[in-house]
Amino acid sequence: MKTEVDINTDILSWAIERAGYDVREFEVKFPKVSEWLEQQKKPTVRQLEDFARKVHLPFGYLLLDEPPE
Repeated sequence: MKTEVDINTDILSWAIERAGYDVREFEVKFPKVSEWLEQQKKPTVRQLEDFARKVHLPFGYLLLDEPPE
């Protein structure tokens, strides 16, 4: 059983930019992100873990309501 997670799209964009990527270029490398950003699909826990590793961010940051300052 897969568990999908509601995530704030601002967090995803912030994490990508914080890691030094352009959002559109990152979507080419990690295609599912565009579906998440457009809220067509929700990521699974496993997908978010992979994403967190790619953007060098602790997993828990992705569950925040808004990006930290």
